[in-house]
Amino acid sequence: MQYSYDNGFDPPAPVAPIIIFRAFGTPETGQQIRCLIDSGSDEVWLPENELQNLGCLQVDQTLVEYADGGQSLRPLYYVGVRIEQHVDEALEVIAGGNGEHALIGRRVLNRFVCELNGPDSVVEIR
Repeated sequence: MQYSYDNGFDPPAPVAPIIIFRAFGTPETGQQIRCLIDSGSDEVWLPENELQNLGCLQVDQTLVEYADGGQSLRPLYYVGVRIEQHVDEALEVIAGGNGEHALIGRRVLNRFVCELNGPDSVVEIR
């Protein structure tokens, strides 16, 4: 499937829609959010308010190290995720701050072939 880059980023960035839902639930009970495709990130980051709105429960905390060397303790949640036809019923995700961009890192991206076509401003996930 192909998705257009988001021009809200400077420069424009690859994004894709995912469905998030309560762990071991069904995608039909979830909501769609747009995620930045970030091959430099290990993990999946989702805004904490979105996770709480779905009734997802915090299961732990983890120490996160950022690219600039900074660190912070962030909540971990289990959440169901659907990307394309692939469904993961319980994926460990890091809760970002409310209003932060959601992003998909290598923990999920490595399951797919992702082609970034910058000149045409599209990303293809298959």
